[in-house]
Amino acid sequence: MKRISRSDLAPWLLRLTRRPAAGVGIDGPLAWTLGTLVVWLVTALAAWLLPPLFIRERAEDRRRG
Repeated sequence: MKRISRSDLAPWLLRLTRRPAAGVGIDGPLAWTLGTLVVWLVTALAAWLLPPLFIRERAEDRRRG
């Protein structure tokens, strides 16, 4: 099986990133501010809610042996 290297993927990734997103754009200070707040909120919620789930799973796995 052939392994794909970074140099094989680089041209494809360059073309992919140069292609405009379909109708998606960030224009103006309000959009940038709201986008930042949404990313911050999602990250904060994930950091707060996900660790207890993984800790609970590990504790249950240890109890089972």
